[in-house]
Amino acid sequence: MKKSILIFAVFAMLGICVADETVSMANIFHEENIVKLKEAATECSFEKGVLTVKGLTKNTMILSSAKMPITQLGTLTLTAKGSGNGRFSCCLKYFDANDKEIEVKNNRPIALKNDAQECSFDVFVPFTCPKDTVPASAQVGFYFWKDLDATLSDVKISFEPASGNPALQAVKRTDWAESRSNAMTKKAKQSQCRIMFLGDSLTHMWEYPADHKNYPSGLTSWNDAFKPLGAENYGISGDRIEHIFWRITEGEQLACQPALVVLLIGTNNRLAQRLPSDMICDGIENLVKTIRVKSPNSKVLLIAILPRKGVPRDPATDLLKAMAEKQGCGFLDPTDALLEAGGGEVTTAIFRDGIHLSPKGYEVYAEVLLPKVKAMLDIQ
Repeated sequence: MKKSILIFAVFAMLGICVADETVSMANIFHEENIVKLKEAATECSFEKGVLTVKGLTKNTMILSSAKMPITQLGTLTLTAKGSGNGRFSCCLKYFDANDKEIEVKNNRPIALKNDAQECSFDVFVPFTCPKDTVPASAQVGFYFWKDLDATLSDVKISFEPASGNPALQAVKRTDWAESRSNAMTKKAKQSQCRIMFLGDSLTHMWEYPADHKNYPSGLTSWNDAFKPLGAENYGISGDRIEHIFWRITEGEQLACQPALVVLLIGTNNRLAQRLPSDMICDGIENLVKTIRVKSPNSKVLLIAILPRKGVPRDPATDLLKAMAEKQGCGFLDPTDALLEAGGGEVTTAIFRDGIHLSPKGYEVYAEVLLPKVKAMLDIQ
């Protein structure tokens, strides 16, 4: 049977760059794993760098005996030559700096075919993790599905560290959000804006009414508190720091020269990238500096990253507060007010899905935010 080359690129959102590391075939197909496969298959052998498995009777996972050092936002790549029938995938078991197991992840199964295959997936620490826990090492291997009849050879695993902080890059979104962003740019160029609310879904959803079928949110509070002050909503769901950076530079959304920018961003860098606090703070500080350059007369009010399920206080809060003081911009941490309204916890009464605010949550948020906005604009 003609061989196919299977390529697995695993983008690990994982500390500080280190040199490339490689786990050898021997570290994966070691004696213990071969015995494990023999017990689950009608035939199994590993000779001259070729693994043969026939008639696998149950799903089986094997992992390398050695752990590979991995770092924040690096790329872990596994390549192998394979032939036969059945399915398997790349499997990773992550450990923290104290060698404590965090989680096990598989990518989507690959069906052996006679042409080249490629797949990739992002690996994250669960967003409910209360601290800046990121994997420091990983065991790498395979997850074989029942009824596999295949041979594998030339298995290679390598790690390439990331370069730089992704939150310092300007990234344009090209998904559904592009049209909303374009409309914002057009609006910013056509008229001035007194107060710009800039951010992600937590800002975007000020636009949704309390009776919205899917996203009951904060329109009533917005209309009562901020619309009369001339506020404009520049929030886009799913945005990360790097998307805001693009919007206020290449996207020219500061053309409206707002008197005040209310900036709430960073949650998605936590959830989608698992960025550590220092990278998040550096990225947001870059936004503050950029706002000062693009709109010199604008004041900036920085909002702390809001609580979420399992994380009642984001670990970046103190860094952001210190940075705001250093940069001379306003800072508001609504955490205590939001938690107190929920009885001291992240509850669905205030955070409807554990992340986004409910109508009541927006009401509480507006109560602590409005006085700060008025004070920064000298509104009585």
